[in-house]
Amino acid sequence: MRNMSIVAAKFVLLLCFAVIPVSLAVAASPDKFLPPNIVFVMADDLGWADVGFHGGDAPTPRLDLLAQHSTELLQHYVAPVCSPTRTGLLTGRYWSRFGITTPTNSLALPMDTVTLARALKSKGYDTCLAGKWHLGSLPKWGPNHFGFDHAYGSLAGGISPWNHRYKKGPYTFTWHRNEQLIEESGHVTDLLTDEAVNWIESRDPSPFFLYLPFTAIHLPLKEPQRWLRQVPESITGEVAQHYAASVMHLDHSVGRILDALDEKGVRENTLFVFTSDNGGSTAENNDLKYPDDNCPSGRLTGNNLPLRGQKGDVYEGGTRVPTIVSWPGQTKPRKIETPVQIVDWMPTFCTLAGYEPDRALKWDGVDLSGLLSENATLPDRDIYIAGPRWRASSLRSGAHKLVTRGEGDSLKTELFDIQSDPGEQHDLSDAQPDRVKELLLKLREATAADEDSIAQVAPQNDPLITAITKQTLWTNRDGEDRTWFHPRVCMMPDEDGKPVALMNLQEIGGSDYFGTVHWSTSKDLGRTWSEPVAIQALGRDAVEGRDDGLKAGVCDVTPQYHPQTGTVLALGHVVFYKGQYFARKEQLARYPVYVTRSSDGTWSERKILAWDDSRGAHIYSNNCGQRVVLTSGGIQMSFTFGPKAENRMVAGVRAKFNGSELQVDQVGPALHNPVGRGLLEPSVTQFGDQFWMTMRAEDDRGYVSVSRDGLKWDEKQAWAWDDGTPLSMSTTQQHWLTHSDGLFLVYTRKDPSNKNVIRWRSPLWLAKVDTEKRCLIKSTERIVLPLVGDGVDDPDNVALMGNFDVTNVSPTESWITVGEWMPRSGYRGDVLLARIHWSKPNRLPLW
Repeated sequence: MRNMSIVAAKFVLLLCFAVIPVSLAVAASPDKFLPPNIVFVMADDLGWADVGFHGGDAPTPRLDLLAQHSTELLQHYVAPVCSPTRTGLLTGRYWSRFGITTPTNSLALPMDTVTLARALKSKGYDTCLAGKWHLGSLPKWGPNHFGFDHAYGSLAGGISPWNHRYKKGPYTFTWHRNEQLIEESGHVTDLLTDEAVNWIESRDPSPFFLYLPFTAIHLPLKEPQRWLRQVPESITGEVAQHYAASVMHLDHSVGRILDALDEKGVRENTLFVFTSDNGGSTAENNDLKYPDDNCPSGRLTGNNLPLRGQKGDVYEGGTRVPTIVSWPGQTKPRKIETPVQIVDWMPTFCTLAGYEPDRALKWDGVDLSGLLSENATLPDRDIYIAGPRWRASSLRSGAHKLVTRGEGDSLKTELFDIQSDPGEQHDLSDAQPDRVKELLLKLREATAADEDSIAQVAPQNDPLITAITKQTLWTNRDGEDRTWFHPRVCMMPDEDGKPVALMNLQEIGGSDYFGTVHWSTSKDLGRTWSEPVAIQALGRDAVEGRDDGLKAGVCDVTPQYHPQTGTVLALGHVVFYKGQYFARKEQLARYPVYVTRSSDGTWSERKILAWDDSRGAHIYSNNCGQRVVLTSGGIQMSFTFGPKAENRMVAGVRAKFNGSELQVDQVGPALHNPVGRGLLEPSVTQFGDQFWMTMRAEDDRGYVSVSRDGLKWDEKQAWAWDDGTPLSMSTTQQHWLTHSDGLFLVYTRKDPSNKNVIRWRSPLWLAKVDTEKRCLIKSTERIVLPLVGDGVDDPDNVALMGNFDVTNVSPTESWITVGEWMPRSGYRGDVLLARIHWSKPNRLPLW
């Protein structure tokens, strides 16, 4: 239809801009404008007859009761598929204006679009989306960039209910909270409802807008036993039972939202809308495009009767959906036959909020407030629906509806009298050719503004990384448990050769106040972990020759599997304590210590990595450093060392290891940076035919060097962007994220968002390394783990990071683990795991 000749160029239906001046809020309170809270609940693929109040088989008692006491819109139109409907809701315009007629993972809206959330936010509303976005499936295109203060759920489309994955490909990892992709357990319907209820409970007196687009009852379905047990016996077949259970689960969740509004005491002034994004579907439930979630196979049982068609069709069954509007005391229990559309809600809500746009937003929708409050008559207007890829379209004008398929010489038309024939069984096009011509002309006029607001989509910055997801392993932000620190992981094979993750971690009770090192394992790639167990040899030992209680503890322990001997080498260094406290004035010479773990799981006693060199008289250490196991069985590492506390040096170190004893074999020439304590915490990796080393320093810089043999290193250079701008990095670690096809650096740095955070130790970033220029590529930078809190005006309540670890755990995934700590709040914090998901298999060995 886009290529039809345009009779009235750029003509937009005049009545699409009509605004009825009577608003519910003003009518209810003429002396005082009281904007309502707005809760908009959207089911996914819920058919006309899937609900009890339309004769559905699955019980929906909460929705039935709501419909009984509310206004039901019997002719509420949406798009035939999901992304277009969401576009219409949030813009007040037909989705085809943005070129969106099918589900899309690309950016749907121009970034400066005045969305419903932005408009309400400008009037003092708190805004939240909990559910399915599907208007741009990358975090940088997510709800937080379009007016939502808080956003949670699926950035992409419908997801598997338990693993929360979208279709296989670049948007598989989509579950997020405020742009951070996260890993959580639980059924998607429960998680979304919990988030919405918690958000409602946290509200202050400000008005709020909650948009809750559920993924129920979109495929693939797999419901909890709790709901399957309640399915009526008359419903048979596995998929049919899961479908009914999903409808019942959704109904219960809507009830939970209503109950939360009641308990908060805001139900009376909350305008609540329930609808669906399109008609019901009969597609295959266990869609093979989704990662396996063990969902039952068979076709969905979406019911749109007596309407014709289903999801994807422009017939009534694809575009007319069950819709309830409830505002106690403001709307009356009744059924409204007037045709309305999803694009009407933005003008309506903006009127109620008192929002007046400062420029023409070209709304296609109209204000429904008069219709809802006083049953006022809407001006005559046509309702235009562009179907998927414009292969079919429809225009409703009064009682008549034109349906078209194809274009040009292949154009097919159908004409229906919807008022007398809502099931669209009788095509009147042959009997009423003049009406067909009239409606075709109106349809051409309606399409005149299509594609006038196409989003400009920038390419992904680094296609090698498809996603970064966040998982919380141990929680102590609330101070109810222990704060674990220094979580560092290595991969090792079990007796069957399957990968097992081994993590070292220890408690923290203050700056350099570390407890005994513990270990934990995961046999399911980090989903669950065993209870941490102490490594007794890495506790605190009395210092020989001292009788004043001075003890040598251990910190900065990093484990590494040694495949040649089948052992794990855990290497750290000593730190000294008196009683429970860090002996700040009695730190003796510090040196590396290690333990080994044999294949039977036993840990050795503590041993010292000896280095008889006067240059390490005050300290020598590989603290926190990444190491490389060579094919010979030797270990490539580095030392930071110095005869005094200041001006430490860094050098490459080659060590021998036989599974029990670690010995220094060779030490190369030193690198220098005579500022403060000098060069600290070097980390080494191997990429291509070179070794790479990154170092922290005390001149607000980090440094990089390269070596062919791991011993003779090129002169260091400060980390900078590819345009030559140096990075301000303070004295925090940097570590390598190494893929066979690309080298990345993980780091912290100064940023406007963290300018008052101690040493800028949040957020955690990564960027790809330009291995020719030895710099970072600015366009590839992304946040690994975000700053939580206010790093400018309330930095004391920001959880600090910076002591972290990077591990390759499978060909498709690498991990970054970090322990948070809040020094002003009892050293509380969580243990976090960020999963780096690769688009290409990482060919580097795991061990």
